Amino acid sequence: MGYKTEIITKDKIKTSNWSGGTTNEIYIYPKDSNYKDLNFKWRISSATVELEHSTFTNLPKVYRYITTLEGSMDLCHNKGPLIHLEPFEVHGFSGDVNTESFGTVTDFNLMIGPGCDGVMNALNLTEGSLLKLNLNKRRNRYSYHNYIFFSPNSDLTLTIDGNNISLPKNHTLIIESYEKDSLSSIEIASSQPCNIISIEVGF
Repeated sequence: MGYKTEIITKDKIKTSNWSGGTTNEIYIYPKDSNYKDLNFKWRISSATVELEHSTFTNLPKVYRYITTLEGSMDLCHNKGPLIHLEPFEVHGFSGDVNTESFGTVTDFNLMIGPGCDGVMNALNLTEGSLLKLNLNKRRNRYSYHNYIFFSPNSDLTLTIDGNNISLPKNHTLIIESYEKDSLSSIEIASSQPCNIISIEVGF
């Protein structure tokens, strides 16, 4: 089996304060990398924004995706037009642009460092539905992939090439695929309507 899985529970999350609230670092890769040194390939986090107006930290050579889990926000890049985000609407932008945010929210973030590629999407499941991701159609030039799933409000059952994994709500599943074409499909099921954060990163 050319992949392994890890469920990130609350006790594995690193919490820190920033000027506008708190940040929960859910996962950073490699594990011995450091956010402040910007030596990571990718990082996922969730933050509370308690100030109505805040300025994002400038992150050279980092590409960012952001969505809100609770509350709506407006983003402004380089004094340009406002970009409005409702919960589970995803926006991607370069980390080295001047970015301001307006609104008190709980957000969810993906940061992608140099030499890495990735994307974050929000998926919607209706009650009793089954979502199948065909990974053979999602290959890129990289042989090393990570697939990440986060469901803030509902328990999920994921089937990875026939193997079932239960993911409790508000937990994060990391699937590390270290052999090319080692995964062919992932199925996601929920007993109730829910929104899911889905992330793919590779290098």
